Amino acid sequence: MTTYIKNTVICLTIGILLTSCFEETIIPPDDLATEIVDFNFEISQNNIIDLSFKDADEQPIARIGIEVLTDLPENNGYALFTAFTDSNGDISTSINLPSNLNTLVLKINHTGTIKYFSVELENGIYQLHYYGVL
Repeated sequence: MTTYIKNTVICLTIGILLTSCFEETIIPPDDLATEIVDFNFEISQNNIIDLSFKDADEQPIARIGIEVLTDLPENNGYALFTAFTDSNGDISTSINLPSNLNTLVLKINHTGTIKYFSVELENGIYQLHYYGVL
C-alpha cells in the first residue's frame, strides 16, 4: 500500500512540474495583427428579385406562373413563393432570404411543359431577363 501511495505522489509531483515549467507568451494588444473583414452576423438579408420574360419578338409574356425555389426539388429545394408575370412580362419584388442562399431556382410551368432556370445573386439582386420561347 505504501508503494502505491509513494508512486501516486511521485506521478503527481512530476505532472505538476511538467505543467508549471511552460513559459506563457502574452502578446500586447498593440502587436496583434488586425484585419478588417467584411463580415456580419446576419443570417438573412433583404434581396431584390427582378425577372422579365419576353418572346422571340420581344413581346412580353404575361401571366406565366413562376414558382421560386431554394433549389431543385430532387435536392430538397422548397418553394419560397409563387407569382405570375404582369402584363409587361415582369415580376419584381423584395424578399428577405437566408444569407447563404446565393442561387434561386425558377420553376416555370407554361403550356404544359416545366422548365427550370437558375438565377445567381449579384449585388443583392436575383435578375433574369429571358428572351425566347418557353
